[in-house]
Amino acid sequence: MGESRSIEITDLDQLQSYVEALCGSARQRLDILTPDLEPRLYDREPVLASLRDLATAGRQASIRILVADGNAALTQSPRLVELARQLTSFFELRRLAAADAGFGQAAIIADGRSLLHRPEWTRHEATVEMNAPARARTLLETFDALWARAAPDPETRRLHL
Repeated sequence: MGESRSIEITDLDQLQSYVEALCGSARQRLDILTPDLEPRLYDREPVLASLRDLATAGRQASIRILVADGNAALTQSPRLVELARQLTSFFELRRLAAADAGFGQAAIIADGRSLLHRPEWTRHEATVEMNAPARARTLLETFDALWARAAPDPETRRLHL
């Protein structure tokens, strides 16, 4: 596929575009770390369509979403929650462990090869790399460690996510 080049994002419009691109590029697996399912990023039709396509493509799709605030996620991103509710075999949502609540980063990792990383999830600044398996693997190791300590949130569990 060629070498990755790092793209620096500085504003919401760019961030939305690259979130769409990353979600649309996933063929089997998508891992998302977000404070609360950020509706301005994830509860938008292009992203929802990509997630729906991934989950219904007939592959062994996996969409893991790790949130810091499950209550906000449920109330602020109703369309994404409804999609996850409809496709429970492909979506899994967990809440960060209390010990990790201050982690403060956000990320998307597509197929263990492409990534979008925000060092501070309260800001729009991010780095995108569309073909960087080594960098994606490092970020995925962090995600996996957080995931292992996380547990289904009581609020999301009632939605069978």
